[in-house]
Amino acid sequence: MMQKLKSGFSIIEILVVLFVFSILGVVVARSLALSLQGSNKSDSTATVKTNVEYAASAMERMLRNAKSVTCVSTNQIDYVDEDGNLGRFSCLGGDDGYISSGAASPVRITSTEVDVLCTTQPIFSCTSATQTVPASVTINMRANHNARGAFLGGSQVSVQSRVQLRSY
Repeated sequence: MMQKLKSGFSIIEILVVLFVFSILGVVVARSLALSLQGSNKSDSTATVKTNVEYAASAMERMLRNAKSVTCVSTNQIDYVDEDGNLGRFSCLGGDDGYISSGAASPVRITSTEVDVLCTTQPIFSCTSATQTVPASVTINMRANHNARGAFLGGSQVSVQSRVQLRSY
């Protein structure tokens, strides 16, 4: 009597291999997605940080050289520059706001990609001069990326700067 030779794989062996490869596929896809998400969050944070630091730097430069500075509110500061022109920095728009510069026709100095949180904390706080310490302005901004901030778990950046004003 002749015996039959078995050739090929059983259905159980094929199902086990499919299961193992599907698990591997899910793990690889998830790790790739997490890697891309981390990269996007890093790019988002860099964009916000660059914008907020540029705005703070511009404000510092103008306020440091100003002849006079007046804190109108916690979101607006007026100044007279070295040429005698009136200037203004404002945080406009609430929690999806932006920093603007200019008294007559304000110009946005933060990108449209960035939301400055104008209502959660004071942006400007002024201290008066004493006999030993000059007047100063503290700039305190928090911002996030408006398009990707919520998706990425927030790419919020905070910048705080203290500007010592000149006394003429």
